[in-house]
Amino acid sequence: MKLNNVYGSQIIERGERYTHNVNYCIKIGGFLYSEVEGTSTYKTKVDLKSLHGDCSCPYGTNCKHAVATLLVHEEGDSINADKFIEHLNSLSKRELVKIIVDNLHNNPDIALSFDLKKSTNFESFVNDFIDDFSYSKMNKAEKIASSFTFDQLMRMLNYLFENEDDVFDKIYEDYYDSYDEGDVLYDFESKLKEELVNNITNEKEIKQALKIGALHDDIIYGSQKLIKFKEIIKSAFSKEQFMNFLLNLENPDLNEIQQAITKNNINSIYYLPSHKMELAEKIAKHIKDKKLLFIVAVYKDDFKGIIDNLQEFTGIVPDNYHILDRKLSDIVDVFIEHNFKDKKTAKKFLQNDFLENYNEKHIRFLAKQIDDYKFIKQLIDFKEEFSQNKILLERLFELDKNTTNNFLKNVKNLLEDKHWTEMVDILSYFRQKFGDDYIIKTIQKNEKLFRTSSTLKSNLKKRGIHIGYIKGNLEVQII
Repeated sequence: MKLNNVYGSQIIERGERYTHNVNYCIKIGGFLYSEVEGTSTYKTKVDLKSLHGDCSCPYGTNCKHAVATLLVHEEGDSINADKFIEHLNSLSKRELVKIIVDNLHNNPDIALSFDLKKSTNFESFVNDFIDDFSYSKMNKAEKIASSFTFDQLMRMLNYLFENEDDVFDKIYEDYYDSYDEGDVLYDFESKLKEELVNNITNEKEIKQALKIGALHDDIIYGSQKLIKFKEIIKSAFSKEQFMNFLLNLENPDLNEIQQAITKNNINSIYYLPSHKMELAEKIAKHIKDKKLLFIVAVYKDDFKGIIDNLQEFTGIVPDNYHILDRKLSDIVDVFIEHNFKDKKTAKKFLQNDFLENYNEKHIRFLAKQIDDYKFIKQLIDFKEEFSQNKILLERLFELDKNTTNNFLKNVKNLLEDKHWTEMVDILSYFRQKFGDDYIIKTIQKNEKLFRTSSTLKSNLKKRGIHIGYIKGNLEVQII
């Protein structure tokens, strides 16, 4: 299985930047387990056969943390625990106990968790948790979460959901960190919800869980464990939720997915390539959806797939632009790599709303293909960065030098609200186009902008534009 068959190119790129954030990566059997630093510290599990990753981060599955974990393993920087486990299997009980005891001082949570589970009356604890909530009780509950029954977990979660403001206040009183109490509560609730889903064993429990909207996402994430309750879940979920439930199964039935597709939930399918490339490709081929085939091709940097389904681009952008997750620049990179040039296509990609996604290379490549002067001109916005406008202006000069000269000379307030770095670039560019006299007049016309900024004047001096004041009068010399 190849990485880019499961993960989108953007997720892979992000994962490549996160390899140094992996605190550890250990291989146990056919799985990798890692700890990765992000906004918080996340636990990640990756199946080495399917490359599917589960993570405690908000993204949940097939994220950049999973990619980073896989890359660290590929680089040989993971710990292979299989030989160690094989060694443990050969030891006597006495030897195993010694290993555990020798490591207890570095891993006291093992003994603490055991002690808490043995000494806790769980029913009394839950009653006390609800009657007199505190941060310390929340912390204890998290350590023994796997030992609560379904009913006990449900009671604690209902309390947290119904008393959110009071819970926040009590955590803050004990925790004394106004920036983190939200994260602490989120992590705790996530732990309880995960355990609750794991504890669902019968129809009564799944029906009870389905009545709480805050549990629906966790039921979706736990779809594989809850597959035997699929029909009950289907009757309680919206069509969009049920589609996501199906898409989270390890081996979903493609025919069932096809039958479940509606106009309102089709976007769930279109989001798939960003995190479940292999499944997205299977569905695209099965249902013969050209829009999905195009999105899959984009995430795979597949030139032929992009070109074959290019007509679908206008059906995705701009109304559903978020589906491509800022992949426009990647598409243009593929065009550049294969030297694909087409005036109509260039116009589709060179739109005002898209310019922020491109670098100078992308804009230049697209603009060079377009000979429509008015089209290029309407893309210029002098409130935006001049580096972007400069490329478009160069294309205008190539198309009609005289008209562009007149256009630029009539632009007002060109230097206002600009950072000094941009002002230097603008003046240098205008000097190149219109000569020294024009620059002197421009500076004199905008004298107030040059009075106080010594940094601006110093950097203009490096470009041969000297600005000073003699007896209170502005003097401009160009060398």
